[in-house]
Amino acid sequence: MGRREGWRRLPRVSGPRRRPHPPPLSGLQWQPPAQAPAAAEPVENVLERALVAAGAIIPSNAGRPAKVGWTRSSRTDRGVHAAPAVIALRAECDPASFAGDPEGAAFAAAVNARLPPAVRVFAAQRVSGGWCARSMCEGRAYEYALPAAALGADTGAGLERFRAALSLYSPGAALPFHCFTKRAEYRGAGRRAGGRVRIPRGAGARDEGGGEGEAAAPTPSPPPPLPAPDRPPRPRDPDAPLPVRPHWHGDGAPDGDGVGPAHWRTVARACAADPAPLTPGGPDAVVISLDGSSFMLHQIRHMVGAAVAVARGALPLGAVAAALCAPARVALPLAPPHTLTLVGARFGRYPAEALGGEAAPWVGDRLELRESGAAAASAWRASTLAPALSALLTHADWAEWDRVLDRLTYDGGDMRAFVAAGEAWAAAAPARAAARAERAAAAVAAGE
Repeated sequence: MGRREGWRRLPRVSGPRRRPHPPPLSGLQWQPPAQAPAAAEPVENVLERALVAAGAIIPSNAGRPAKVGWTRSSRTDRGVHAAPAVIALRAECDPASFAGDPEGAAFAAAVNARLPPAVRVFAAQRVSGGWCARSMCEGRAYEYALPAAALGADTGAGLERFRAALSLYSPGAALPFHCFTKRAEYRGAGRRAGGRVRIPRGAGARDEGGGEGEAAAPTPSPPPPLPAPDRPPRPRDPDAPLPVRPHWHGDGAPDGDGVGPAHWRTVARACAADPAPLTPGGPDAVVISLDGSSFMLHQIRHMVGAAVAVARGALPLGAVAAALCAPARVALPLAPPHTLTLVGARFGRYPAEALGGEAAPWVGDRLELRESGAAAASAWRASTLAPALSALLTHADWAEWDRVLDRLTYDGGDMRAFVAAGEAWAAAAPARAAARAERAAAAVAAGE
């Protein structure tokens, strides 16, 4: 079909030019599982339709992401919000329009006119040729709004214990977070170098949602067998204890349950603010801020869940420290997803050869949300996202999760042995590092 008058495809200089759009991938339309539709529409589908309607994608390319070079910086699970996330694509537009409008305010307005209020485009910027939103993203920031009441009856003491648990996650080095995710999704994926984990091409990129992080593509599993007609399944007792059974594989993990390089992640920051309402008159919330290069599936929700269990006295602080050791195996509480939000992404510099090219006057040395886009994002968060998050703080799932935490129990002897093993493992870390350095030096010497 013909293109809109005066518009043309972005030019190619050192490869396809992509324009990233940082739209909030909002979960505001999330509903409880009992009420949710069988297949809620992904927000990216909503955005793509708006781009087609605005003329930025020709109809014949709709639903064909490879045709327009569609990439995303992060992918969130259902019920998780994002403001902003970044989408990159080759768009149908007038490249000269960015000379006087480097943040693409006019383009964003045209797309927003075709979007529901819960989904917004904050800015549209040109980037260097071959730019990929996922591979260029070097860091992601999340916020989790926790109802202050979840910390227990004594909020002050609970917050102190909660912060002590959060401090374990960011020691300044990579840690194995295998107990905070679905381990099987990351076995055999990635390699660790200098504390950073690289996921091989083809592995999915799911952020906490998040699935919060870079999750390997799940392997389909056969459905469970149906129960025998004469032995129907018995309903679970909602008041039965939920035992936490920690294990320590000191002699090596069983086959198929190993910890690989992709389980190691570096969390740069994990901290909690003082309780305060998200909106005037709303319930108090403790906002948790987390920064890292990437997070695995459900990692943040398990991090929050474990810290809340410590705050309430349901788990000892040493159990969380031990869970961050490679030989540890323990199931940790999973916090609800409703108030988890991807709030930022940090990108690396454009290649040196691109900075002197045609796009350089408009994009700077890296992609970042600038003044106009940042103001739009801030206004949208205050007007739309904050009220929605405040309302979700009273969701019925919090009361159910509260009952789950109250049912947690563990064997004192087993837990003490687990904590002691974790302390011994941590104390031996310098010796293990020295042994690795000696082996590396010996390998280099042998190769000379």
